[in-house]
Amino acid sequence: MIEASIFRAKILDPIIEDFYEHPNSLRYGTCVIWALDAYASHLAFAGRDLEALSSRQRAKVESEFKGSLETSGSDFSWVFRLVREAANATKHAVRISNTSDIPYSSRVETQQVDGAFAYFSQARH
Repeated sequence: MIEASIFRAKILDPIIEDFYEHPNSLRYGTCVIWALDAYASHLAFAGRDLEALSSRQRAKVESEFKGSLETSGSDFSWVFRLVREAANATKHAVRISNTSDIPYSSRVETQQVDGAFAYFSQARH
């Protein structure tokens, strides 16, 4: 597994820079959400002996870590929840869960967010 710091430096950060240059690009936006979701996976396994974990244990570690990011109560926990849902919707086309805010890949879009909504949501590209 690539170390989380290397994944961020060589994959995530350059993809984010590309998206900053093309903020309305669905292609770059999709790459960003996939990379953010994958980066969370790398963080979940940082410092763990992956050889000592069964596939079921690895799935649990990853799921619990990502779940903790979604429910941490931080100002950005809802952002990660949406990123995770968008990543799953675009990877699988249709989400199995009926409770998702993003049930289909067609619901993922990029758009410029300005005005009061942007200010109060602290939305950023």
